[in-house]
Amino acid sequence: MAYLKQNKKTNLTLWIIVFILLTVFIYKKAVIQEYIDAKINPYISGVHLFDIISYCSIEIVVLPLILLIPFALGRSLRSFITPRARVNYVKILAVIVIYSVVVLISLIVEFYSDYDSYRLIFEPLGFLNLFIVASVLIAIKAFVVEFVYSGFLSQFYAQFSKNKLGLVFVYILYYAGSRFLLVPFEAFEYQDILFILFIGCFYGVTVLLGDGIEITIGMSFINYLLPILFVTDIEENHALFFNISDWVNKNLYFLTMFLNMIYLVALVKLLNINWKKALGIDNFFSKTNPNIDVK
Repeated sequence: MAYLKQNKKTNLTLWIIVFILLTVFIYKKAVIQEYIDAKINPYISGVHLFDIISYCSIEIVVLPLILLIPFALGRSLRSFITPRARVNYVKILAVIVIYSVVVLISLIVEFYSDYDSYRLIFEPLGFLNLFIVASVLIAIKAFVVEFVYSGFLSQFYAQFSKNKLGLVFVYILYYAGSRFLLVPFEAFEYQDILFILFIGCFYGVTVLLGDGIEITIGMSFINYLLPILFVTDIEENHALFFNISDWVNKNLYFLTMFLNMIYLVALVKLLNINWKKALGIDNFFSKTNPNIDVK
C-alpha cells in the first residue's frame, strides 16, 4: 500500500502534532459543550447558524494547523490524501453518490420506525440556505476529521509496523477509546459497543482499500451532511423533518452495519480494488493454496 509507505522517519514534530490533534479530538465535546450551551444562538433564514458552526467548531479551529503540517514535515498536502500524482476527485464524487444510498436507507428506515415523532417542516428557501451553509462547513469537517483519523493516524502507525491488518485494530482501539473516555462504560448498551467496534473496523478497512483518504473523505461528508438535511431537533434549521422525540432505536445499528458491509463489497467491485492485496492478505492465500488466483 503506497499510502502507508510515504512517511518512514519518526521525528519529534510528528509526535507533538499527533499528541495535540488526538487530544483535541478526543476531548472536544467535553471542552466546548458548556461554552456552546451558554451562548445565544444566532441564525439566518433556514439555518440555526451557531448550531451548525458549533458542530464543526473544532475542525474549523484545527484547519490552519492541518494545513501547516505538510510544511513542518517537508511534504505536500496531497501526499497526506493520496500517494498518487493528483487527488482523484472523481473517486470522491463516486463515493459520495454510492454512500448516499447507504445513509438514506438508514435514515428512511429510522423515520418509519418512529413515524409519529417526525413533523414535516420543509421550506424551499430555508432548506437551500441550510444546504449551502452545511455543505461548506461539513466539507471542512470531513476533510479535517479524515486527515487526522484516516490519514495522519494511519501513516503514523506505518512507521512502526508493516502489518496492514494491524491498522484495523488501531482504528478499533482509537475509535472505541475516544468514546469510552468521554462516557462511563456502563452507560453503553451492547448495541452501542458492537456498533462502535464495527465502525472502527469499517473505517480501518476502508482506508486500506482506498490506499488514501479520498474514499473516507467522501463517506464522512455524506455521513455528516445528510442527517442534518433530513432531520433536526431545532426548528430554526429548515431540514426536511423536525424530530420531537429523543428515542433512538438502537436495533437499527444492525441494519447500518449490514448496509456498510454491502457498501464495501460494492466499492471493491465498482472501483476494481484488489482487496486481498490492499488488506495485506494476498500472501496468506497464495501460501495456503498456490493455485488460488489473488487478483
